Amino acid sequence: MSDITRKFDHRIKNPEPHIVGLLAEIDEVKGGELVRIDSPHILFPQFLPEERHYARPWVKEYVEGLAEDLHEHLKSKHAGQDFPRLRVTSLVRSLVAQQRQSSPAKCRTVICSTHLTGSTVDISNSEAYVVPEVRAWIRERLLKDRREGKILVIEEFSEPHFHIFVIPPEYRGEETP
Repeated sequence: MSDITRKFDHRIKNPEPHIVGLLAEIDEVKGGELVRIDSPHILFPQFLPEERHYARPWVKEYVEGLAEDLHEHLKSKHAGQDFPRLRVTSLVRSLVAQQRQSSPAKCRTVICSTHLTGSTVDISNSEAYVVPEVRAWIRERLLKDRREGKILVIEEFSEPHFHIFVIPPEYRGEETP
C-alpha cells in the first residue's frame, strides 16, 4: 500500500466504489510519483475530492507557477484588492472516474485520457468563475507556453475549461523537478 493510499484510508469511511478504484490505481502509477498541488493561489471546487488534488511533479511546478504568475499580474494592476484564484477543476483521474465522465473520451482501455497519467490539469474558463481580464491573461499565457513547447492545450466549450497537458521536462530538454 502506498503512502497516498495510507494517507487517505484513515479519512475515508465506507468510500464509494470509484474512490476505491482511484486509490488502487494511484498505487499502481508507474514512472514517477504523484505530488499534491498546494498553493494559496489555487482554488479546487468542492466536487473535486481531495485525493484528486495530485499530479506529476512537473505539473505541480507548472500549475503552481501559473497561479503565482496570475496573482502577481493582478497584484501589479489592482493593488490592495482580493484576487480570484486559479480554479483547477481536474487533475489525476482513475480509469473508473474517467469512465464516469460525460466527455467524448470514453474509456475502453487504459490509454484513453492524459488525466490517467497525472500529466494533465483542467482550469476553469467558466464565466461564472473567471472574469474577462483573467480569461484573457490565462489564454495569452497558455498560448505562449504552447509556443515554447511546455504544454499542449485545448480550450473546451461544452463545460468551459482549458485542458492542459504539461509536457514532461525530459521531452523539453530539461531536468525532471
